Amino acid sequence: MALQWMFLLLLTPLLAALNHGKCKLPFHWDRKLRFNPRKGDGYALDEVVQLSCAGKPFWKFAPSVPQIQCVSRGAEILWNETASCKERCQQPQWDSQLQFSPNQRFYWVKEKVTLSCFMNDTSPLAVIRCESWKDAWDVLGTRGTWHRLAENLTCTMAKCPKPQWDSRLQFSENETEYLQNAELTLTCPKDLEPSFPKVKCTKEFQRMNSGKTVYVGAWWGRNSTGAWTLIERDVLCMALPKRCQRPPQDSILQLAPDQVNYEVDDEVMLSCPEGFQPSFTEIKCQSEFQYYDHVTPVYKRFWHGRDSRGAWVPIQSSLKCMKVLQVDPETFEISSTSIKLNWTCRFPDACQGMRAMCRLAAPSSPPCEAEEVKGEQMLHGQKGTFTCSPLQPFTEYSVTIDLPPNTTLFSWLFTTEETVPDKPQQLWLDADRGSLRWNSLPSCNGEIIGYQVPRDQGRASAPGLELCAGRMGSVSEGQLA
Repeated sequence: MALQWMFLLLLTPLLAALNHGKCKLPFHWDRKLRFNPRKGDGYALDEVVQLSCAGKPFWKFAPSVPQIQCVSRGAEILWNETASCKERCQQPQWDSQLQFSPNQRFYWVKEKVTLSCFMNDTSPLAVIRCESWKDAWDVLGTRGTWHRLAENLTCTMAKCPKPQWDSRLQFSENETEYLQNAELTLTCPKDLEPSFPKVKCTKEFQRMNSGKTVYVGAWWGRNSTGAWTLIERDVLCMALPKRCQRPPQDSILQLAPDQVNYEVDDEVMLSCPEGFQPSFTEIKCQSEFQYYDHVTPVYKRFWHGRDSRGAWVPIQSSLKCMKVLQVDPETFEISSTSIKLNWTCRFPDACQGMRAMCRLAAPSSPPCEAEEVKGEQMLHGQKGTFTCSPLQPFTEYSVTIDLPPNTTLFSWLFTTEETVPDKPQQLWLDADRGSLRWNSLPSCNGEIIGYQVPRDQGRASAPGLELCAGRMGSVSEGQLA
């Protein structure tokens, strides 16, 4: 609905009062906290205060947040965070080969830290946590219980013996022992495949025995997503699954070749109508070991999609055709002289040459003539803002975003906001009739529902008189009291 404006000949300015305030020094927080700067008379709005903690040694305690800021929330002025001093431990200086994750100089008490012996290694040696600041550390055992470490953890370079798995398995290197973290390729005879085609061995903490650390060899396998997972059963040579069913999809999505069933390793190309892009442009039927039914391995057939980096990733949901361009109507900003909208290109490669245009929705006519706007802009990048201005108030415009040669990605009709009209230029006072007459204004800037004229400012009555005018052709008339 169009807003209805009242033509005002008299405006009364309104003044808004501003509420100033300060944040007080938070004495009731942790007594070990130190504030920089420290101000007893309070802190101004938006002022930032750096935090530290007292204690010996100097690193024993640290603030939960490095700084706080004085902010306003509605009518209330307060600190944006509540801080305290937390106990922490230094990173233990054990084996120089150990990799810490996260790798920090200090850790909070009870914070879990993963240790490994190789760079970018997903198979951990152990998980530890700081128990107190006096260099006391606990280690997580294989049964999920914590044990106090009586000696430092180290990276042992002992080799792993060849596992006794399926006799049909063939190792890329046929040895009796293997180096830790060395990736091995497994193969099987024709028409069979290993449950894990890539494996490697590492050592991991198992338990504490009479104060000594006991390590055990652990084998890891790379699954279909490329991630390393702990191998809990024997790796076997298994029969290949036969087929994948057609994947769930949008009705407008097109597959090539288009079949009901697909063989394992079949690749399928996906496409959509103009203005849309498939969630994956290429998919492949694959299989993966799931579990054992007694002694029989069970496989699952599923689909992988090729992502923007060219890697095959599991498809977690239905295949869809998605709009190339996204424009959220809730972000439209419309005034009496401009239209502004935010756009996002979901697939940057598909948005090359995109162009936005703004035009009058229909030819204008007297008395409300509007000039054609030359609003045209090439859109670049993945997101941005398109602004169309200057525009006429209370006028309908069409905004379109096109992709060459002739694909329309977005089209919308907008009506600019109304604005206060001009004053009537000619007034006639009819003393005999006790009325005021004037030429009616056209509704070019908005719908006019009434007029208001000032009373004699010397009178004690109200300062203005509202007239519900009667129309006489192009002339309006209002009765004066």
